[in-house]
Amino acid sequence: MNGFLDSLLDGQITAATAPVWLFLALLFGLAGGAIGGLKVGGEALGKQLAMLMGAFYGPFAALPGIIVAMIILVFI
Repeated sequence: MNGFLDSLLDGQITAATAPVWLFLALLFGLAGGAIGGLKVGGEALGKQLAMLMGAFYGPFAALPGIIVAMIILVFI
């Protein structure tokens, strides 16, 4: 357990820490999508619907970039 926390805090991507980093990145994708949806469609759709749609589509936009970045970081 101590080795897992050390590698997580050091920012190393291993087989054990990759799901944790992926989950955190998806949470940030949710938050970013909700904020973006609020800014773009808050007036037209209503704030709650715009944030819901943004939170739904935000991770779909972020996921390919997250996976590519994690693959690149593993090999650096």
